[in-house]
Amino acid sequence: MINQTLNIRNSNVPKDVARSKPKETEMFNWMCNRYPHLSFHWNPTRYKIDWVICDQSQPIAWMEAKYRVRYKLTDFSDLVVNLDKWMYGVEVAKKTGIPFSIVQADGDGRYWTFQAQEDDITTGRIFIKRDGRSKYQRDWQDLDVFAHIPTEYWKKIDG
Repeated sequence: MINQTLNIRNSNVPKDVARSKPKETEMFNWMCNRYPHLSFHWNPTRYKIDWVICDQSQPIAWMEAKYRVRYKLTDFSDLVVNLDKWMYGVEVAKKTGIPFSIVQADGDGRYWTFQAQEDDITTGRIFIKRDGRSKYQRDWQDLDVFAHIPTEYWKKIDG
């Protein structure tokens, strides 16, 4: 089934995504207002990363969105991203020559970005750890392998 899209300025968000992920939708509405010369497009589900950013229909970035409503980036020493998603983004960037970034909005309404590099793990810029998605682990499915990105590598997006 093909989703109808909800146009948010120059962004295309499938209606089911807008309903299920209102904070991510809000985040990208902010980004569209911040960068009106670019367009933001939700990737189909076969992609493991959320968005492609285009300049005049030319892809210029792959992007994963994270919205942490209850927390500020500075509340933790790092931010975690599922390792499989991180590896997919890095591999797509390597094969296409188009950078992969992770953008996080925090509970204070600030936006942060991290541009992933192929050698992040081998250089020690990020580290890999198997742990829980939250401190309230209910069962084995709450454990996964994550890429931990120290907060010192995140850059604030002004706006």
